[in-house]
Amino acid sequence: MKNVLVLGNTQIDSFAFHIAQNFEVMGYEVSKFGFEFNTYESRSYFGKRVNKYFRYAFNQSLNLNFPRKMILKPLYRMIKENKVELIVTTHDYLWPEEVAQIKQMGVKICLWFPDPIINFGKAYFLNANYDALFFKEPFIVNKINKFSNLPVFYLPECFNTHAYKLPDEELKPVNDLVAFGSSYSWRELQLSNFKDYNLKIFGSDPPSWLKTSYDSSVHAGYPIFLDEKSKTLLESKIVLNNINFGEIHSLSARIFETAGIGAFQIFDETESVSDIFTKDECATFKNIDEMIHLVDYYLENKEERQKISALAKKRVWSDHTYEKRIKLLLDCVYDSGIGFESKLIVA
Repeated sequence: MKNVLVLGNTQIDSFAFHIAQNFEVMGYEVSKFGFEFNTYESRSYFGKRVNKYFRYAFNQSLNLNFPRKMILKPLYRMIKENKVELIVTTHDYLWPEEVAQIKQMGVKICLWFPDPIINFGKAYFLNANYDALFFKEPFIVNKINKFSNLPVFYLPECFNTHAYKLPDEELKPVNDLVAFGSSYSWRELQLSNFKDYNLKIFGSDPPSWLKTSYDSSVHAGYPIFLDEKSKTLLESKIVLNNINFGEIHSLSARIFETAGIGAFQIFDETESVSDIFTKDECATFKNIDEMIHLVDYYLENKEERQKISALAKKRVWSDHTYEKRIKLLLDCVYDSGIGFESKLIVA
């Protein structure tokens, strides 16, 4: 197998972007089909408004048969022209009959889902004939295995060692605390405890209904990608990575990105932490009191921050890269692989 197609939001620093880049590094011929658009990067008021309505219109069109057929027509053509042998779709974009049509073309197809299970939506994949389903959440892997014969596997998030430019020298801190990612109620609830700290938040503008408790200057109003992300995180003493409550046992991509970049972070303790890091390689909290305590403690302990972040970076670069995850994925699709081994997966 040498021809791969990655389907999803293929814009810069997206999940599909990282998958495609690493397939290319591994010597595969890679096609990309943009089924979703990264419309959050604009930094102007006008651009943000236009992108918001464009995103809404496109997503609505996907619920209608005729526009959907027009959107997918180039995909089928690309599969034929590029002699695609494997498709990796990064979200549950395809309806079951569309998966069946792709399979009839002699193409293997798998789903690698990177979000919390609260984003399953209609869960089309449960009724589609995928060759393999990959989830970062051990809970749902066990649940599906218990009640079905679907080919489902545990595959945690990872880090793209080829995507980020990392400085040779230590960067001087600009912020005490940095958080990055989308604004939503759960994140706001936790970050509200740090409104009196030197905090900066990077991500798209908070929705109008979400009333933040901190000064508007705290929120950058735009997301950060690749080199800007690595520079921003490394210029912070602490990266606050509070995990979505929908991550039952799993870890988010931000955990792996922060560790791989070499920045110091604190994040939620989940069941799968021990699958990824040793106790010396991370600083985790189980409740808000522990979160505040860790922030206060590590703000004053630079050497400990550096020691932990160095160990975490070494671990991620060694064991948790896209290349290693892709090898596991291919082993499951084409051989008798079992996915990422974990004590959390019930045999």
